[in-house]
Amino acid sequence: MIKKIIYFLPLLLSLSACSPKSTDSSVYEIATWKGFADAAINFTFDDGCPYQFTRALPMFDKYDFQATFYLIPDWVQAESKPLIQSALNTGHEVGSHTISHPGLSQLDDDLLHAELQSSQNKLQEMFSFDRCLTLAYPYCIPAKDGITSEYYIAARDCRGVIEKKTPDSYYHISSIGCGNLSDMNTLPAFQQKFIEAASVNGWCALLFHGLDDDGSHSPITSELLGEILLYLHNNNDRFWVSSLQNTTLYSKERDAAVLTEKEVERNLITLSLTDDLDDGTYNHPLTIRRSLPQKWNGVQVTQNDNVVSSDILEIEGKKYIVFDVIPDGGEIVLKRV
Repeated sequence: MIKKIIYFLPLLLSLSACSPKSTDSSVYEIATWKGFADAAINFTFDDGCPYQFTRALPMFDKYDFQATFYLIPDWVQAESKPLIQSALNTGHEVGSHTISHPGLSQLDDDLLHAELQSSQNKLQEMFSFDRCLTLAYPYCIPAKDGITSEYYIAARDCRGVIEKKTPDSYYHISSIGCGNLSDMNTLPAFQQKFIEAASVNGWCALLFHGLDDDGSHSPITSELLGEILLYLHNNNDRFWVSSLQNTTLYSKERDAAVLTEKEVERNLITLSLTDDLDDGTYNHPLTIRRSLPQKWNGVQVTQNDNVVSSDILEIEGKKYIVFDVIPDGGEIVLKRV
């Protein structure tokens, strides 16, 4: 599924032989998922078990995949703290798993506020960051959406199904339990879920605890995790492996985005990409695709005068320029080179 946005330029802009054809200059596509992947895949780890950082984390870094680690501040072991800080610095997510791991539905509103706010604040202080944006419900028991939304942009539960590209509620994002106590304990089982997610342009969030013999609930073996990540790496054109936070940001921005073609010249096209979301939080790049104008052999893409990564791809005999830009991140210019 691709979000298609078509804008026709006002007649006062010349569409003569000096400009690209109007049909080309008017049609843009915003990818359902980054890089026009067929599905988004999240690896989420609960409780801060030590092998998550000593064994799993290097596997994700090998392929430049981002994972999410849901931590309880007082459970974080001292020897894990430098590894967690390093993980944050390289793009992984640290999310909240509350302060004391209670069943949140049993708490009154004051205690619920305390659990959600205190864990967020403490994690941000422990690791010197200000982006603790998502929550994993202990025991998969959701809290009150209204209170959760005061602190987080999304929360993960455990309904065991593949989520839609736009969830019915970002405070009930489904995840699938994995490990030796679940059905998700072989490479074919994971491959089947990934293919199922791709068939519906879905969002597949996986729930893990520990690895190997670390004493955690339903661990996965390091060997199997390595096989899963290798499969995703070998199919990285189909699957976007990122954190739950990044996937949430992308999903919300994609649905709120408005792309406008402002000006077309022989060698220059000017665009704007906007949304109505808080720019302090929602600043994840979206992937855009447009047909390459006739007689353009190369393109340089800039946003706010900064060069952004772009590629020219051929799909079914037609060439496209593909690039990543941030909503409300400044004017976008496509320049013929």
